[in-house]
Amino acid sequence: PLNDAIPRKLRFTCSAPKNSGALIDSFQITSAVKMKLISTTAPAPSHPILIGKKHNALLKITINTSGSLEPLKLTQVNVQLRPADGPSLSASDLSVWIDGGVPGQGRLEFTNGLIVNESISFNGSTELSAGENTIWISGEPRSNAHLGSSVSATCSHIQINGETWLVTPDKAT
Repeated sequence: PLNDAIPRKLRFTCSAPKNSGALIDSFQITSAVKMKLISTTAPAPSHPILIGKKHNALLKITINTSGSLEPLKLTQVNVQLRPADGPSLSASDLSVWIDGGVPGQGRLEFTNGLIVNESISFNGSTELSAGENTIWISGEPRSNAHLGSSVSATCSHIQINGETWLVTPDKAT
């Protein structure tokens, strides 16, 4: 983050091997402003279960923030699963991924969810980035899942810095 001064030059250094180049996935210059939560949304689609696929996309949660000072921390994600044809996934089959284009990319942050009143709660702590943060819930179905099975996943709330925030259902994307 920058205070009121605007730089006239930027310098990048790289420790990659000679002639290999460097890849910058993301670069952002922001104002020195305390981070705050703008919105949390999640569509509620029903996804097919693909037997043998390790990371089936079950739910995409988007958390939008502004500012970059004192980053917020995602401390809990609560998910409700509704299998159409009986249980084809268990809490131990689920993972929470941060900032990837699809599940299995980005950072694996939470595993081993805890089942509480038909909800699965993932607890931990991961720092949010300024702007849009994508959270993927993924699952690997059991080998005995029925072909053609599907699962509806929803997220009613998350915790950021220990404070509960409602997640707004959004149109499927």
